[in-house]
Amino acid sequence: MLTRAIVDMTQTNRQSAIRLREIGGQLEHASVVDDLRTLRVRLSECLDRLQKEIRDQEKTAEQAASRLQAGLESTQAKLRAAQPAAERDPVTGLPPFFYPSQ
Repeated sequence: MLTRAIVDMTQTNRQSAIRLREIGGQLEHASVVDDLRTLRVRLSECLDRLQKEIRDQEKTAEQAASRLQAGLESTQAKLRAAQPAAERDPVTGLPPFFYPSQ
């Protein structure tokens, strides 16, 4: 569960880095534009892509947190279910007898 979440986050971070580099490249190209209208259009496009990337990152982070939370809750439920059986002697079904410490 944890390993899968880490792999998913790593892949998402790589994809995000690629998209952010592309936006950076577009901003570099926009910086050499002489026409103010063209510059505004290109900056607007870059801003739109940046805002989309932010939304995608937020959505991905929420999904990862939800998956981790669900996995944690599932593991805790399994532990709670197994605990009563572990607290009994497997042969007699009686609770274990503890000797006083010396």
